[in-house]
Amino acid sequence: SSGESAVASCVEEQGCQSVDGICDTCSGETDGSGTILDNDLDDDGVCDDLDQCPDLDDGLIDECGICDGPGASPNSNCCSDGLSPEGETPDCAGICGGDATIDECGECGGDGIADGECDCDGNVDLGCGCGEAGPSGCDEACGSTLEFDECGVCGGSGMADGECDCDGNVDLGCGCGEAAAEENYDCDGNCTVEIDCAGVCGGDAYEIIVCEDTDGDGLGNPGTETLECIEGGRDEITNGCDLPDMNVY
Repeated sequence: SSGESAVASCVEEQGCQSVDGICDTCSGETDGSGTILDNDLDDDGVCDDLDQCPDLDDGLIDECGICDGPGASPNSNCCSDGLSPEGETPDCAGICGGDATIDECGECGGDGIADGECDCDGNVDLGCGCGEAGPSGCDEACGSTLEFDECGVCGGSGMADGECDCDGNVDLGCGCGEAAAEENYDCDGNCTVEIDCAGVCGGDAYEIIVCEDTDGDGLGNPGTETLECIEGGRDEITNGCDLPDMNVY
């Protein structure tokens, strides 16, 4: 090569001796003023311009490739260039070559949302959305405030006005759903007014004294009186035996 030729020429013209023939170069002109330069100071066979540790034993190069360097940080495994000795970038915890990642909650090395929870705040979903109250009301619906009415109907309006139970019955005076009392009777069937001589509760039959016509003259005769019950409204019957003439029975 041209470098080797220059060195050879330098040696020939100046009578210099090559140091070791490795990385040697000729300094100056080849007119007699040049000198041989040893460009491998530590004689490790690596020219100084390519040698990371040109004046020391290459065994002193640390794991980060720095001559007599401190090596990677024991806390982060990072070299001064911010990478691991293997060239790996830091994880979220600042460890070069580490495997820590940011979880779904934004926490480095975290476990994310726990089983059974629905967000990073520890909320759970009870059926109406994450962190929301669960189903409510008698219908077990989200956000419901419905209640059972007096008839056991969810959200019902209860018994209607005038009714006395949930079946729509009314009280006619003898109890809810019972028949009303008949006229002149109480709810137990007892007559509440006067019973007439015919045994009719509230009837209009009445008793009179009737005399028999024993002599055929069309008039009742004293001494034959009998007590009879007659229907109300009859006016052809005259009471008693002291009757005026021509009173027809």
